[in-house]
Amino acid sequence: MNRGKRIEVGSPRTGFSLLELLVAVAVIGILVAVTVVGVRKVRYAGHKAESSSNIRQLVVANQMYASDHGRFAPSTDIYDNIRWHGKRVNGTFVGEGGYLSEYLDGGEVRFCPVLEEYVESEEGVAFDEGTGGYGYNSTYVGGDPTQLDAVVDWNASRDDVTAWWAQGSRLFYVKEPARVVMFTSTALVKGGGLVETGDSVPYRAVSSGGRLRSVMTPTVHFRFEGQALVAWADGHVTFEDPNEASIEHNVYGDDNSMFSVGWFGPVDWNGYWNPHYDEERAY
Repeated sequence: MNRGKRIEVGSPRTGFSLLELLVAVAVIGILVAVTVVGVRKVRYAGHKAESSSNIRQLVVANQMYASDHGRFAPSTDIYDNIRWHGKRVNGTFVGEGGYLSEYLDGGEVRFCPVLEEYVESEEGVAFDEGTGGYGYNSTYVGGDPTQLDAVVDWNASRDDVTAWWAQGSRLFYVKEPARVVMFTSTALVKGGGLVETGDSVPYRAVSSGGRLRSVMTPTVHFRFEGQALVAWADGHVTFEDPNEASIEHNVYGDDNSMFSVGWFGPVDWNGYWNPHYDEERAY
């Protein structure tokens, strides 16, 4: 006698249990979180590489300018109408017509994509537009402090300036380019937020007679996960950690501690900004 298989009769299973649904939702949530983190990391890495390229191009442009003129580009002209990054139009600086503009691809400084995210949420009053979020060593490279005691000719033309801060330094003054700051990531705390500034300032102001004066308002911006982007005078680029120097001073009365500004490296004799700091002289 043949015996067939026993067949269970009942309603077929048509869905998931509550537990299975909760597990599926949790797994999907984890996958989404991992994907978002991964995308953010890739995006940040791209922005970091783009900004490094931007600042390196500024050094190359300045080296080309120096090759043509025998000096690095001035940070500004004697009337403060033309700067390294642009010119003043109706009282406001724009990112074209500056000393380095003709040496830059597109004729202007490319904006740092990382700073763009900062200023969207923390932007203060307008100040120095067109810098791209990068600042020039205007004291020691964009200026010629060896001329500090020279008499200023206020009638000088753009091509015949005499003020020390309106003429770039000579190439031989920057004796070890790999140890001298040329550009850094910068931002200025002003009006309750961050604004562009074209100056990467040293720790102290310089004065005639080889003296260092009061502490400056910090402008180096540590926006790359707590590090600042630095382009040295020989063209290499690094990311630097902040030092422990005081950042209290702000000429506009703003609170610097709310933002990631400061300095890096030694501050004695203005550190890496000053080509002659290791000789313990102001300039």
